Amino acid sequence: MVADYGFRFKKDELFRSIPGGYQDIGLGFVDRDPEFKISLVVAIRLDAVEEIANKFNSPFVKSVPRTDTFTCTLERFMPRENTHFVVCTEADIKNVVERLRPVIERRIIPFLNKTQDIRSVAAAMELPSIPKHGPGHNSALVVARLIGHPKFESMCETYQHRISKYPGVLRKELDNLIQYLRGLKPVVE
Repeated sequence: MVADYGFRFKKDELFRSIPGGYQDIGLGFVDRDPEFKISLVVAIRLDAVEEIANKFNSPFVKSVPRTDTFTCTLERFMPRENTHFVVCTEADIKNVVERLRPVIERRIIPFLNKTQDIRSVAAAMELPSIPKHGPGHNSALVVARLIGHPKFESMCETYQHRISKYPGVLRKELDNLIQYLRGLKPVVE
């Protein structure tokens, strides 16, 4: 189904290289013995963004084998629809694959085809919004700075306020990232 679009299987995800990074469509599994709950996660990595963001990530994030610049769930492509599927048998899996085939081919692949550079990733991120959880805030701030987003400073203030009650080490990492980014000139304006 997706081999025609340059994707190949790698572990539990469909993966393809793009200039300066990769894209993947991953399967999310929750084991609810005797059944599994599954869904999809779509991710894009821009190496230049992650090289900067990862300099300032916590040791936990640094221990992860890879980080992504942008991620979204199946809900983005199937709003107001059930996006988690319970499977128990091989027949259930085949039914889910058939249900998701048109979503992947008509919604996810076209989205990924047009989201392959920093500007298009910024648009997908819907900047100046910042992810509420996880290390995605570092990537969002890096993208905003590199494209010269006019709300970069307000994004920094918003996130500094949002994590003000977090442990000091996390606040310090964010402060160091912001200081570093302020010293960078935007590369895309």
